[in-house]
Amino acid sequence: AMTAVGRKAWSKASMARRTFTVHLRRTHGQSLGLMLEKKTMQLQSYEDESLLATWNMENPADAFLPGDTIEKVNGVSEPGVGYTIMADPKVEFLHLSILRESASVR
Repeated sequence: AMTAVGRKAWSKASMARRTFTVHLRRTHGQSLGLMLEKKTMQLQSYEDESLLATWNMENPADAFLPGDTIEKVNGVSEPGVGYTIMADPKVEFLHLSILRESASVR
């Protein structure tokens, strides 16, 4: 049996953190097509015909995928404010700082 300390050390060592930026340009007040967990800003899902789907297709190395979390929206790290910025159809350019935490594969 593993001790709590051993388990904690293992989980910390096995988590890889990666941050990258997603740039979306919304024209004509397009919907982003994202389903976010509002408190954590974690992506739950996105629509097939959305701006994000297009970004992910064109930028596979920096695809924003379910389970990833938005850390900042246009430089703002407060989730409630970021959510409001994203929801505003008048905001044309969105720069999303994304955090991906994934278990490293050995």
